Amino acid sequence: LSQPTNLVIAPGNNHVYVASPGSNSIILFSRNSFTGRLLQIKTYTDNENGIDGLSQVHDLAISPDGHHIYATGEADDSVAVFSRDTNSGLLTFIENHRDDILGVHGLDGASGILVSPDGKNVYAAGTHDDQIVIFNRHAYLGTLTFKESITDGVAGVDGLDGSRGLSMSADNRFLYSTGVVDDAVVVFSRDTSTGGLSYVEMKKDGSGGITSLNGANDLLVSPDGQYLYVTAPDDDAVTVFNISTSTGALTFVEAQVDGVLGVDGLDGAFGIVASPDNLHVYVVGLNDNAISTF
Repeated sequence: LSQPTNLVIAPGNNHVYVASPGSNSIILFSRNSFTGRLLQIKTYTDNENGIDGLSQVHDLAISPDGHHIYATGEADDSVAVFSRDTNSGLLTFIENHRDDILGVHGLDGASGILVSPDGKNVYAAGTHDDQIVIFNRHAYLGTLTFKESITDGVAGVDGLDGSRGLSMSADNRFLYSTGVVDDAVVVFSRDTSTGGLSYVEMKKDGSGGITSLNGANDLLVSPDGQYLYVTAPDDDAVTVFNISTSTGALTFVEAQVDGVLGVDGLDGAFGIVASPDNLHVYVVGLNDNAISTF
């Protein structure tokens, strides 16, 4: 568990998987459904037992059916694919997609990863390439086929310099990404048939009265699809946007800032998650060594 960065809870709530870049590993825990306690079962490590692509593993995503897990390897510039036994939780390595190999491009510094709610596509952020990479996903095998990449500064796209966080609306129609270097949030509409993305707009720190997106890192569409929450560690803040249900466009609502109006624990605001019942949002404050609840 060296330097854990992200985790996913599998459908059914019986297993938890943790990305550990310090050990180049994915750690599998069983979860007690009554107490919530975790028991470590197995570790999957880069370059062991045929596994490849987990060097500095950064993020994990699980398919909606729970049969496959996808991981980004930041140092490997890759996306690794695993099949999953839904009873035991055990993983089997299937394949690895690397930047600039077999036609794949845009995965340099791969960080955020997302499986669309309809299970048709996998999206990965190439932080050093300033790109979002789109893969088609085989519904049964879980294998990936490179489709295309969306690049900052190309075809009118703006705000993806240092692309990292990814989140999608539950209706599969809109994708949101952060640009860490651009201090921005980028909005795309998604073709639900092909998985392709079309640029809609960008919200940037210092524009339109927004002053809380410096270093924009992680982001989250609320379970009801009405709001987008964005963490900015350099501003110690969480920015709240309203989402247009017709276009996906964003309207600034407010910023929750560390040390302002009683807010505490947001120094270095980093990771963010919402409760499934849509009642609470939890934020990791990296520099405060804290979790803040809203």
